[in-house]
Amino acid sequence: MSDTENLNEVQVEERSTRVPSSRSKKDEKKKANIFKRFFAFFAQVFAELKKVQKPTKKELWDIFVTVVVFVAIIMAIVFGFDFIFQKLIFWVFA
Repeated sequence: MSDTENLNEVQVEERSTRVPSSRSKKDEKKKANIFKRFFAFFAQVFAELKKVQKPTKKELWDIFVTVVVFVAIIMAIVFGFDFIFQKLIFWVFA
């Protein structure tokens, strides 16, 4: 292959990787009415909420137990550090 063929391939690849602008300047100036945009936003929110799956009772219970156990472990760790630092401070300054 010659250098000009390599150069042409690179130029073709560069052109093919460019993403055309989805909006022109005229489209950016013409925005929809504020009420239409709010309505569209909330319509999309409700459409996404319809896709949400609610957990079963067993899944909900498992999640609840996991959270309670995790919080209890963190409380115990914080209590332990607090107790140790309290004793250390009283030992140093008392």
